[in-house]
Amino acid sequence: MELVKDIILQITFVVLPIFIYHLLWLSRNNLSSLKPNKLLITCGSIFSSVLCLIYPIELIDGAFFTLQPIPLFTSVVYGGSIPGLLTLLTTSIYFSQLYELGWVYFCGSITVYIILSLSLRSNWYSYTFKKKLNYAAIYGISILIFSLCTIIFVSVLYPRYVDLANYVIPSITIFTLTLILILCIYLIEYIRANAVMRMELMKAEKLSIVSELAASVAHEVRNPLTVVRGFVQLIGNSTNWPLSTVSC
Repeated sequence: MELVKDIILQITFVVLPIFIYHLLWLSRNNLSSLKPNKLLITCGSIFSSVLCLIYPIELIDGAFFTLQPIPLFTSVVYGGSIPGLLTLLTTSIYFSQLYELGWVYFCGSITVYIILSLSLRSNWYSYTFKKKLNYAAIYGISILIFSLCTIIFVSVLYPRYVDLANYVIPSITIFTLTLILILCIYLIEYIRANAVMRMELMKAEKLSIVSELAASVAHEVRNPLTVVRGFVQLIGNSTNWPLSTVSC
């Protein structure tokens, strides 16, 4: 039960900044473009990453797991290199004060995370929704491969300290991380799609109002012009009336 509570808490830390970003930026009434707000992305990613490190998931005694790679990934691909590097710097400083023994592993894993994220950053917005989900899955698989390679390296150096559980537990946890990352990407893209739809709807409403206003103005101008035209025609047709009257 404690494990389920920790997992739900970690998911909340990851998902909450997404909703806050939508509330403060994408749900504005004067939304005219989907240009990312890097300040909000940076603050949300740092907030999420630090909380994930403060309240990790304890799988077994001494084995902890966090969803910190998810906000790091989303900050890079959606915000750019600056939000990603600031998130990385902040969490690295905090991590170094908590887990001194795991600093080497953290540096190696975080290097893999940031390289993978930056490699997808340049064309991320041009990818289709399905392609983004596939790349999120590849990101999780890459983390799994790196973790298993690290365990194999440790097992060669210290064979007595590595058993089957050291392979099974990371595989399950990273598979869980990959699923949650895919869900977060799906949530972000769903929110962005709704924002695009709302923005297009607002543009359509503005065009509709302009067209109705133009039609109303044209109608109001056309009526007087029709009357004036009628009088001009009458005047043109009655130019000889005075002469006829005088001759009589």
